[in-house]
Amino acid sequence: LKSPNLWVVMSREFDIVVVGAGLSGVCVGYYLKQYCPDKSFVILEGRDSIGGTWDIFRYPGIRSDSDMYTFGFSFRPWTSVKSLGTGAEILKYIKDTAAEFGVDKHIECGTRVQRESFSSKEGRWSLSTSKGDLSCRFLIHCTGYYKYDDGYMPEFAGKDNFQGPIVHPNVWDTNMDYSGKRVAVVGSGATAITIVPALTEKASHVVMVQRSPTYMIPGPSDDAIVKWFSWLPTSVWFPLVKWKRICQSSFLYWMAKKYPDRIRAFLLDEAKTHLQGSADLKHFQPKYGPWEQRLCLAPDGDFFTAIREKKASVVTGEIKEFDEQGIVMETGERVDADIIVTATGFNLHDNFPMNDIQTDIDGVPYDSPGAILHRGTMVADVPNFAFTLGYINASWSLRLELQCKFMCRVLHEMDARRMTICVPQLGDDVQEGDEPLPVSSGYVLRSAHRLPKQGNRDPWQAHQNVFADGRILTGGSLDDGLVFTVAGPPPSRL
Repeated sequence: LKSPNLWVVMSREFDIVVVGAGLSGVCVGYYLKQYCPDKSFVILEGRDSIGGTWDIFRYPGIRSDSDMYTFGFSFRPWTSVKSLGTGAEILKYIKDTAAEFGVDKHIECGTRVQRESFSSKEGRWSLSTSKGDLSCRFLIHCTGYYKYDDGYMPEFAGKDNFQGPIVHPNVWDTNMDYSGKRVAVVGSGATAITIVPALTEKASHVVMVQRSPTYMIPGPSDDAIVKWFSWLPTSVWFPLVKWKRICQSSFLYWMAKKYPDRIRAFLLDEAKTHLQGSADLKHFQPKYGPWEQRLCLAPDGDFFTAIREKKASVVTGEIKEFDEQGIVMETGERVDADIIVTATGFNLHDNFPMNDIQTDIDGVPYDSPGAILHRGTMVADVPNFAFTLGYINASWSLRLELQCKFMCRVLHEMDARRMTICVPQLGDDVQEGDEPLPVSSGYVLRSAHRLPKQGNRDPWQAHQNVFADGRILTGGSLDDGLVFTVAGPPPSRL
């Protein structure tokens, strides 16, 4: 046999199917192997390789925007003194983790799920994929919420008139030579803040063209605790580093919500200190409050350094049009460029968390606007289903591992009760609450009408807080909101 995964193709029934083999899918696979060793499972990946985000993005400077001590897995600590990982390092970390714990043997790449149907009568999901049909008792989606193959591109007047290449970071051409070129980067989010300093290493000059500023926070790329105490066993220093990072980010987020003016003043003072008069501070003064949109990290102040060294500059305002030579602003100011990079963000999937997979429960199509999320991990009236959803204000993996523990709890409980179906059901006291992504970023606002909602009380809420989520995901009664039954006739649905 040429493929070690050929058994996956031959066997069509599993206890669990996991969709997606990125960071989340590998993490779920680890927990299933460790805590549910009696369960058969397969991880289906639509692309030809694993890694998800970190295998898709290839633009210059691609890195984590969360520290790796919390972004990495607790069961395989990140041990480098560098707190941020490059895209290549993170991809290797994911692949090495999958191989070390045998998760890779459960992954089938090049298998795109096209349709999912749950039968209450059989208590199973039936899946149609690009490689045939299969079924499972429990289905887990690890597919994120971004349309990675469909980056958001505003309609720029005159775009076709520009004589040079227009590139979106989502589909970066790694063969494109920008050495000695003038580059305009449109956007001011995390991608722009990452790519601008990286481009200055080869480009003659880089201009970030932003409609409005974003908050940036500089910080050292090396961790002092790791630098001084890495000679000790990892089991000694790693928990200190991880919990230091958790407490720091949690405190900053709490302060930003409780005392936004103080945090705003602190962030602007940091920008002023690092700029040293090299740029007008107006380009770094957002109109919104801290953490109303994601806070962008500038490791070692690299973005500010590029500004100070005149390798990069910032233009703020509305774009009037593109012309043959570059960008024309509404004010009449010109940004001449040889290459334009549109770091203008993402689009969200229209039917989260099923995304582009056609899904029905007993013949009733799933539609996200009417859905209510349970513990940010399951969906009301969707049986035997869970999904992964990380934090906006902290590392994705912190919540991911809590969700994995919760999924294992549910699977163990189903076995202990000898039940074949577990479904979240709303009580009369649960009302519709907010969207699960508590930021006003463009990608959220553009898709707000299609997002599912949370409930108005625990456990129908997902918190942006690892302590609160730990309480409802690893503790608390599973009977609060979950109903365990055996397969039989489908329930009546209003």
